[in-house]
Amino acid sequence: MQAGQPEHLYKPPRLARMGKPLLVIFGEDDRRWRSSSAAGYRAVPGATVELLPGVGHSPNLEDPPRTAVPLLAFTANHTGPPSS
Repeated sequence: MQAGQPEHLYKPPRLARMGKPLLVIFGEDDRRWRSSSAAGYRAVPGATVELLPGVGHSPNLEDPPRTAVPLLAFTANHTGPPSS
């Protein structure tokens, strides 16, 4: 849990109860959230956690192509074939 964060805001236990696939993308250089907090999300069943080196708090804005790689892979693995 992030230091100083109220227990009811700690997301991994709440997300685990949902029983859905989860993708969490952290920038290793994030100054707002420590990348070490990614460990809590790994405890969520079905979670995929990606740590992107060289980016901070907003990987999707800082490096969209590199952020798209795990996002597209996750989406491809968790969607069914297109309906006709």
